[in-house]
Amino acid sequence: MRCAFLLITVLLIAGCVQIPIPAGRMNATQPEQGGQPEQPPFFSQPKPDDRDAGGLNHEYLQPGREVIVEIDYASGHEPAAATKNKIADFFRRNAGKSVTFSGGNVIEATKNVYAVSDLLAIEKENRNHYTSGSTAVVYVLSVNGNFEQSGALGVVYKASTIALFPERMQDATSALVLYPQIEKAVTIHELGHLMGLVNINYKSERDHEDAAHRGHSKNDESVMYWAVEDISLKNLLALGPPSEFDEDDLLDLQKIREGVY
Repeated sequence: MRCAFLLITVLLIAGCVQIPIPAGRMNATQPEQGGQPEQPPFFSQPKPDDRDAGGLNHEYLQPGREVIVEIDYASGHEPAAATKNKIADFFRRNAGKSVTFSGGNVIEATKNVYAVSDLLAIEKENRNHYTSGSTAVVYVLSVNGNFEQSGALGVVYKASTIALFPERMQDATSALVLYPQIEKAVTIHELGHLMGLVNINYKSERDHEDAAHRGHSKNDESVMYWAVEDISLKNLLALGPPSEFDEDDLLDLQKIREGVY
């Protein structure tokens, strides 16, 4: 069920930190019998990209819309070709769609620590494509420095936007866990959150959500395992983070595509 209030949802290791902002859909005034709900005139419907995480999962996975993936990055932090290929492979396998890549704006690094408000400002300055009509857009922002919750390697803070923190990913590397593995896994993990995984805006028929880390899989072999997007993966996933969805994740994606969820 889609949220009735517009919230920016930051998905991290402990689950969802929801930050309400004063925009979006408010409760409609009750109509007279047989009438239509009266909408407050001073509130507008949220734009599709400004919904909560998971709020565009039908648009991404169901037929009828093309997918554009726009990627902007700080100098030296462009995601690798292998990561982009993994994104394209996700949509081909789970939605039967090809992907058009766009973007390439080089973002000036002005901070070392980013709050959600900082990421929103960068997005507003640089983003060119938005979800509308027959187009669904994923926006990927790869910045220098750290997120305000310093363990995060990546975050999702609204329905279409992923923020990646490559310098923090580099801190998670080891002799056995290389940077390209981490970048690919973190990106796909955050893409899973955009699809609503796990149980963000639906209830799975499979019992696979981690009760201690909401929105994440309890299977440490799933890319949706909580530690994949956290600095602690260096210790908890010593042989490297998984980059594939498990059987339960794939079933959820199928059900979302079919409109069951």
